[in-house]
Amino acid sequence: SNYPFYHTTDQILDEFRSLSKLVPNRVRVDEVVDIETSKALPVVSITDFSGGEEGKCKLLFSFGEHARELITSEVAYWLGLLLSGERGAEVE
Repeated sequence: SNYPFYHTTDQILDEFRSLSKLVPNRVRVDEVVDIETSKALPVVSITDFSGGEEGKCKLLFSFGEHARELITSEVAYWLGLLLSGERGAEVE
């Protein structure tokens, strides 16, 4: 890799998929189909699902929109780890 300190999109999504299996009551990974392109877009949700979703405020963060914006995807990665409560203290 030309950028050894950054994670690829696949690495980030794999981490969130692993977290969704490890702590399904806090992390979910879904796909939403873009009606214009018919491509599946990954959506990661992090919350306490054990209490239901009704009445919760929702906030959408969009990361990695442009290929050369490496830092935004890293922010998503580390913010997700912190919010999941499972691996936020780890440093890779």
